[in-house]
Formats: sequence, C-alpha cells, structure tokens
Amino acid sequence: MKHLIKKFISFMIMMGFCFGVMIQCYGSFPLVRTVYKFNGSIGDQSKAGGVVRSIVMIILTIIPVYGISFLADAFILNSIEFWTGKKMTLSINDNPLIEMKEEGDRLSIHSKIYHITFYAFRDKPGQFFILQNNQYVPVQSKIEKNKIYILDQNQNIILTKELSEKELTYIN
Repeated sequence: MKHLIKKFISFMIMMGFCFGVMIQCYGSFPLVRTVYKFNGSIGDQSKAGGVVRSIVMIILTIIPVYGISFLADAFILNSIEFWTGKKMTLSINDNPLIEMKEEGDRLSIHSKIYHITFYAFRDKPGQFFILQNNQYVPVQSKIEKNKIYILDQNQNIILTKELSEKELTYIN
C-alpha cells in the first residue's frame, strides 16, 4: 500500500510540474502540423489519392506518429514557443509557389509562377532536367550581371529571372 501511495504522489508531483511549466502555453503544434502536411501531400487530388491519404493517416495513427508528435508538441515544442516568444515552423516546403513531389527516385519541382517543372534524379546528383518530347533533357544555368538564365542542351533560354541582392549573395 505504501508503494502505491509513493507512486501516486510521484505522479501528482510530476503532473503538477508539467502543469506549472505548460500553463498558458497553447502553441501552434508545429510537429503535428508538419505530419499533417506530409500526410496531405501524398497522392494526387483524385478520389484514389484521397483513399491513399486516408490509409496513410490510419497507419500514422496506429504506429502512433500522430500521438508521439502531439506529445512532443504539447510538452516540449509548445513550451519552447511560449518561453522564447517565437513561433516554430518545421515544414519542409512552406513555399506555396513551388510544389515538390518525390516519386521513387525522381523529384519533380514545379514552379507555379513560371509554369515549368524541373526534375532531379537520385542517380544523377546536381543535375536538373526538363521533359521535352517525352525525354528528360538536362538544363544548365548561366548568370550574367544580376540575371540567371536556365538553358536547355541546345543553349536555348528556357527561363530567365532577375536576381535580388540577397539571391546574388547565395550564388556568389
């Protein structure tokens, strides 16, 4: 009986400490949101894609990825947000103008601004391709002054963009 009382008192002290640390620190739950965004990025927007996302959600709940993410957010990340005053983001791709999809050994990067898709392959690191006539054509880049030019294998300009000073610092 004394052993049970000691366990109960230890549990209550631990819960009191957690409550004291977490009081008024409802956070943004960045880890749960990241898992949710990952789950939502699977499959296409058809009904079949919805079925795949639902199956993955069930699997992530059973494993329990969502549960562990929630606990990590509730006890650690939300407390960090509260005490630092800074909102945390853990997302891989927060840019709504670029859509990235990994399909096997191929990564497709679609620019919604320029309506062009570039491809990268695991077995060809550092190279990017575009799809022309059902063939992957390598692309190259050339920088002159403050502009970048994306060229196909025949040196035709596919895309040009004026670079900001900040972008130029990353390149130079």
